[in-house]
Amino acid sequence: MGTDPTAPTAPTEADRVNRRRLLVFATASAAAAAVGCRRESSPPVAADPDGGTGPAARGTPNANALLPEGVFDAGPLADYQQQGPDDSLRDDGFFVIRNGDEVCALSAVCTHRGCLVNAQPDASFKCFCHGSRFSPEGVVQNGPATEDLPRLAVRVDLRGHLLVDKTQRVSIPHNEWSMPEENEHA
Repeated sequence: MGTDPTAPTAPTEADRVNRRRLLVFATASAAAAAVGCRRESSPPVAADPDGGTGPAARGTPNANALLPEGVFDAGPLADYQQQGPDDSLRDDGFFVIRNGDEVCALSAVCTHRGCLVNAQPDASFKCFCHGSRFSPEGVVQNGPATEDLPRLAVRVDLRGHLLVDKTQRVSIPHNEWSMPEENEHA
């Protein structure tokens, strides 16, 4: 009698290797897909408006790990040449604002409920959570917020980097701007 071509045969070593590769590939693909997925909330709310450090968007990638808690290396002062608010660090909780030759930092956290505000084309700021609007200097224009956006302490270190201290508020009238002091030690 001959061999039945439709009868099941035992898997060969080559079949086992191919199945193993398929399982490894499928497992790795599923893990990569799970890591890449995250749910984003809208509108964003600042998790820690009074401190913490984030990744350096400019300058040395791990520079903020070496700074005191709440002090953020915003990168070279020379990078901030455009007039008005620079919103590249908004998600880190502040805006760097140039007014003529002077630079300051304003908190990006709305004083009403802690949502992050957005810079507008006219250099003002708007909170999309509840509609508060702030002038280019951070002064409340309409509520429900009743307090201005805080101005944050800034200084320039020996490397020429702008350091923003998110734990230190400065009381300077919003119509007076001041250049950070140059060459202070970090």
